Amino acid sequence: MSAFVANAYTNALDAYASAIAAAGSALAAANSKSAAESLVALAGATNWVSGENFNAAGGASPRVGDARISLIDRQSYRRNTVGSGTTDPKNDPTNWTRVIVGAGSGGEIAATGSVVLTNISGAAQTLSPTGYGQSVTLPNATTCTVGGYFFNLYNNGPFAMRVLDFAGATQGFIAPYSGAVLALSSTATAAGVWNFTELLPYAVTAATNFPTAGFSIAGAPVRVVLDATRTMLIFSASNSNLYGVIFDAASGAWGALTLIRASGTSAGYTAILSATNQVLVCSCASGGTAFEAVTLTTSGTGIAPNTPAPINLVGNFGAFGDLIAVGTSWVLGYSRATSIGCIRAITISGTAVTVGAEVALPGVSAPHLYAVTSGVVLAINAIASGAVFATPYTVSGSSLAVGTGAIIASNSANVGGFRSFPVGSRWGIVFNGTSEFVSAAIVSVSTTVATASTLQNVLSSTTDAVSTTTEVVVSGSKFALVCGSASQGLCINVITDTAGTASKGTALAYGGYTLSTNCTVITRLSGSSATVVASTNASTLCYSFDISGASPALQSSQIMRAGSSQVARPASSSPRGLRAGNWLKGATLGYAIASDSTFAMAIGANMLERFHIPAQLLDTSFVPGADNQSICYTISGPPAFQFVEGVV
Repeated sequence: MSAFVANAYTNALDAYASAIAAAGSALAAANSKSAAESLVALAGATNWVSGENFNAAGGASPRVGDARISLIDRQSYRRNTVGSGTTDPKNDPTNWTRVIVGAGSGGEIAATGSVVLTNISGAAQTLSPTGYGQSVTLPNATTCTVGGYFFNLYNNGPFAMRVLDFAGATQGFIAPYSGAVLALSSTATAAGVWNFTELLPYAVTAATNFPTAGFSIAGAPVRVVLDATRTMLIFSASNSNLYGVIFDAASGAWGALTLIRASGTSAGYTAILSATNQVLVCSCASGGTAFEAVTLTTSGTGIAPNTPAPINLVGNFGAFGDLIAVGTSWVLGYSRATSIGCIRAITISGTAVTVGAEVALPGVSAPHLYAVTSGVVLAINAIASGAVFATPYTVSGSSLAVGTGAIIASNSANVGGFRSFPVGSRWGIVFNGTSEFVSAAIVSVSTTVATASTLQNVLSSTTDAVSTTTEVVVSGSKFALVCGSASQGLCINVITDTAGTASKGTALAYGGYTLSTNCTVITRLSGSSATVVASTNASTLCYSFDISGASPALQSSQIMRAGSSQVARPASSSPRGLRAGNWLKGATLGYAIASDSTFAMAIGANMLERFHIPAQLLDTSFVPGADNQSICYTISGPPAFQFVEGVV
């Protein structure tokens, strides 16, 4: 009896297993049948004809269940109902159902490297990049259907992957060992419109190092954009030599490390694109007088230095200012002992450089330079004893002739936080006095005569210690300036330029907290809305202001992080109004790369997100082309560079 019971139990288990297997086979058969029916429907589908009458299933052809091809999206649809109609199947979901084969279902492990998806690719994709610069391309949107196509993409490798639409435009990047989801929302073009989550707006797309060089980078590289794909980096090394290297984004290739100048150049260097495949480099050692200008000829990723033009300065070199093109000449600004701001004009014939005579400026700082016309340059600099000078110079070859300058006087005994920036066809100037009043001016130049319209106390009418750098954003014929004061907290006002005459609005102030040093920054301008981030002793605040009128108007305010002022944010712009190296501006958001951590923050009017990125961005100039590019770099150990691309 015991053996009989055991045998019966075993038979029952076998029967159960057979039933499970049969059920699985039935499900597989059903799935196969459904897929087969879909394929049959696709194979037999003909173009939809307006007014065609469909009979009941099993009746005479055409009948319910037959497939037709939409004349709008070229997809196949099955007829659901008896009768006729004049609406294309794509726009008639009551009478038609789209035939889906492989869309939005199934998954696969894609081949390593770059991947091109089609309208029958599995929705879940595991990607395996093998190096930098690889991508995944989305299907031709016109072969897909809105709402019927989505992809869950997982990057299973150590390199970021670029996501491209069918037209080749970058949608964003999938971080290493991370995923992203994309859904199609428009089939109007082959590129389509894809909605996505978790795509990064930037990523490291190339990297290199020079481990056998035997030195480390001594200062921040100067970046020169050569063309739509090539970028040159020029940097000084710990061995006091000056080097250059080229990266080609099209091929992902780095050129050879090239010596530009040997010894004594570790402190000062600047460069500019002077012609197609030519770069002008100026250098001088700190505390020395051995100035040198030289052209570099480029070919692909190769660099060939030409014969340099050496000059001995009258006094020891201090720092470089701007190097800009003015007509067919170049004008260089710098400072030297004893506290003198200077400019020189430079010409190039072929590869030979001619450096003109030095012109000492009235101010003590390295000047900010702006090309007024093809033959006039405007030099703006300041002295510590209470004035800013705006002086035009006529440029003729390598010669300079002074015009009539304007003096913008401070209402106190000093000038601090001096900055200048273009405002339409004129220039804006902002600075703080010893009493910490904030002054602003609009400078105009007619031929070679400069005039200035000056405003005092634009943020406060009383003596008030300004604790932060004054930050500026330009919008049309006006600019907003913002800073923090000891008694009033965050302050903002609008300066309007009316045919060269400056006027100020009514300033807004938000007190009740103590601002951290250099804590305030305008992070982005979207239309007429300026977003301001301020770090206090207790939290980080985000404000949005409308600056379209004569005075600023508060739109919104938000505590971004409470209980701590140590939060990453974009650094202030340079004295020339250029964004700092940890800034990448987007169409709807501003992205800031924290220079002292591995986190970056995207700061909008009412949001803050954190992204991981391994290094700092060098600057914010973008390469012309389909994508916007920037360079980041590491400064420890041997020279190591990373190329970062961002989407705006």
